[in-house]
Amino acid sequence: MSSILHDDPRSRLRRPKSLPVPPSLPLFVVAGLGGSLAASLVQAGLWYLVVAALLILPLFVLLHRAPLATVAIWFVVAPFVLQTGGAVRYGFWAVHRLLPIVVLVLVAVSRLLGFRTGRLPRLGRAELMMAGYVALTLVSIGYTSDAPGASIIDFYDRVGVPMLLYLLVRVMQPSSDAIQRLVPAAAFVIVTQGIIGALSWSAPEVLPQDWLGRAGTRTTGSLASPSVFGVTMLAAGSLALHAAAFETRRVRRILLRVLFALSVVLMVVTFTRAVWGAAFVGVFVLLVVHRREMRPVALAGIPIVIVLLLTGTIQRQVTTIEKRFGTEDTALQRLPLADAALQMVEEKPITGFGFGNYDKFDREYQREVAGFLPEKDRASHNLYLTLLAEQGILVAALYIGPAVWWFLRSIAAYPRLSRSSFASRTLLVILWTVLAGHVVVNNLSNMRVVYGLGQWWLILGLIAVIVSSPAEIDGNGGSATGGDHGRSLAMDAIEARTGRSS
Repeated sequence: MSSILHDDPRSRLRRPKSLPVPPSLPLFVVAGLGGSLAASLVQAGLWYLVVAALLILPLFVLLHRAPLATVAIWFVVAPFVLQTGGAVRYGFWAVHRLLPIVVLVLVAVSRLLGFRTGRLPRLGRAELMMAGYVALTLVSIGYTSDAPGASIIDFYDRVGVPMLLYLLVRVMQPSSDAIQRLVPAAAFVIVTQGIIGALSWSAPEVLPQDWLGRAGTRTTGSLASPSVFGVTMLAAGSLALHAAAFETRRVRRILLRVLFALSVVLMVVTFTRAVWGAAFVGVFVLLVVHRREMRPVALAGIPIVIVLLLTGTIQRQVTTIEKRFGTEDTALQRLPLADAALQMVEEKPITGFGFGNYDKFDREYQREVAGFLPEKDRASHNLYLTLLAEQGILVAALYIGPAVWWFLRSIAAYPRLSRSSFASRTLLVILWTVLAGHVVVNNLSNMRVVYGLGQWWLILGLIAVIVSSPAEIDGNGGSATGGDHGRSLAMDAIEARTGRSS
């Protein structure tokens, strides 16, 4: 018994002596090796790899706990790295090409290891059409492209990554509160792009040369395209106004309304008729679904515009608008381009001429239309005609099919959707209005900037989440009913208690 309760002195003699190694020594060794490696990379000019290494752990934790943050990061950071060169170009690789697919893999691994639970959404016809489009396009590139490698990279940037953003939203099934947390990202984009747009007119010398392709003629921010800039303002501004209806603090509510008004101004000063058409559609719908929020914006904005007009402060912009309305030649000169695309579709309706090959063959089919024939080879100004000419009717239908599918599902699901949560039927109408703005713009321009294409699929993913799981997204086990269309019951109840009105 004593041998059990007490150590045997002889047993202590047989124990090996422990090495005198401090517990913190391995940590110091790793830190030293890491510091030496970091110094070597910096000395070799690869400082960005050091920055990436320092950020990878906190990013891993953030994206594991809140993968939808990927959407906010892409939406906020992508505008600054899409049209830049040099070392900043690595930001494009990190944010656009790698981040969405890395996070999707991370989500899949988390589920396999049991770190993340919950029912995955059932992918259906929309996703099947997307997969068919990708497969057939890759086959087409293999047969028709002169440089398949470059075409595949272009396809991944313009279609692959946007579809990954869609899938990420679908897989994560964000709640109404999670979608509402995208509002600060939208506000940031409006403010920063507004500042860049103003500087492009007043002090272009302070901006990178890559952002100044249209300086002095159009407002593009850092996005290079007035069309993409316009639909971005439409999306961010509409989300800000919708958020104002759910904001109980007066100052924040006013700021959100101001941000919406700023987004409308920025759409106007793109001096692009397609964007004006999209803005008209967006403002008209918001007047219907959010009339209580639009009323103070109009009451404050109209007098300001009148004062600016009377004082001549915006005379230059007014003159430019009058010139844009008064000149139709630039629009009519696109008729031969549309006619050429239709001829190409007629010649190869099934296979098309191959992804990215419109500019290679369109000149052969251009002819005089209504007295107009472009004097030089112009780029396509219609995304859908270009899609038909390049990839044929079947593949084009697979690309547009998911939007048609979710539109039909939206009509069927609309009566069941909440009226009181942030992700309500009102938000669904607003998101479809933004996509309608995309359709208006895409019929008058060929959207090549990947930021605009990414927004299309990102918004379609949010629509899919709202329509396919209304009870889960609402967070209350079912959809609420009643109240004013375009105004949440929650806000009406708050105003009734506080005695405030809009």
